[in-house]
Amino acid sequence: DIISYTLYVDGVLEERSFVRDSSLGSIQEQFEESLLAAATAINELNEDLDLSLEGMTIKSEAGKTIGVQNFSVMDNAGIRLDNFTNFNSGDVLSFQIEETDPGTGAAVSTKEVTVNLEGIDTEDQELMGKTFYDALKAALGDNQNFSVVHDPSNNGVIIRTTNGNGIRMGQGKNDTGNDAVVGISVLDGSTGTGAPADHELRFNDTADPSDIVIYNANEVSTDSITFSDNGVLFQIHEAHAAAGAKSGVVTGTITMVVDKGIQIGSNISGNGSLFQEMLAPVGSSILTFGGKDGFTGFSSAGTETISFTLDGHNISFTTTSAASTSDLDLAALFATEIEQDLTAAGVEEDYQVILSGSSVSVLKSKDLDDPIVIKDFSDSLGSNAKVRVAT
Repeated sequence: DIISYTLYVDGVLEERSFVRDSSLGSIQEQFEESLLAAATAINELNEDLDLSLEGMTIKSEAGKTIGVQNFSVMDNAGIRLDNFTNFNSGDVLSFQIEETDPGTGAAVSTKEVTVNLEGIDTEDQELMGKTFYDALKAALGDNQNFSVVHDPSNNGVIIRTTNGNGIRMGQGKNDTGNDAVVGISVLDGSTGTGAPADHELRFNDTADPSDIVIYNANEVSTDSITFSDNGVLFQIHEAHAAAGAKSGVVTGTITMVVDKGIQIGSNISGNGSLFQEMLAPVGSSILTFGGKDGFTGFSSAGTETISFTLDGHNISFTTTSAASTSDLDLAALFATEIEQDLTAAGVEEDYQVILSGSSVSVLKSKDLDDPIVIKDFSDSLGSNAKVRVAT
């Protein structure tokens, strides 16, 4: 299969593709190599070393927006020719290889292949594999719809399509005994029509059931990759899939200090967090809890009471064993509890609580000049819980 995607970094698009090949390692290893090449290309374009890769994790030191889009998998047919039997030295054989439509089975293109066995030891499987490889390469020439690879480990030839079409091989002739046969193995991800016993290329100079066998790719519309940040996992599906997310993005966070009367806005509403509306809310001060690795030491057993004061207003709540202690879940819990306790205190109009990923920001009304003050933070289970706070 041919896997393609686009890496997005702050408006820079780097398109990448690679052929899935188990001989080169796992799919993750191939994807990692491709991601590294994409990140390196963007660094070279920007003339910096901002992007770095560790395994399948890509990081921007400058906090740039990183995303993946246009994910696609081209499901291709693949077969291996091997086990060359009953051939005669000196024969000049011919057969056909066809590229077929995966829906109708009709031939899209047909090539005649000539195999010259003059001076060839037909009992030498390694030599026969190389001879058939040379013949196929010569016949297909620069046809980009086929990939032909010599496979010395199996004394054979691997043939794949590169555009999603199928493969049909047949019409073998000019063998002295009309009994020469090449075995055809169907590669993983492909299927062959007809009986498995007919998965052969037969040089019998007559119409044969093996002549109409078509090897097609297993069409899979559910190919996907997992995209995550801070523990949030979701699937990015192929661009042509009927359902599911087609792209994913991780954004940085920013706090802007502006002069009175200045407003920050977006020309597209509903983009989340501060930009749910056209203009971002303005306040006199802001304080942010959490972030990546911003919640530590919380008990996974639950029944832990967390309390502190926010501008003198009591914030207190108890964790549960059913809840996760991940940054994301604790941020969501903090946001809910802070909002509820400020509402209970009757001061909800003076603050806006903003949840953005694993960060919780509290924005104080622009009409209140004194800065936000957090005091008396405690937890009921040994005082191990810690929360990062930024202003």
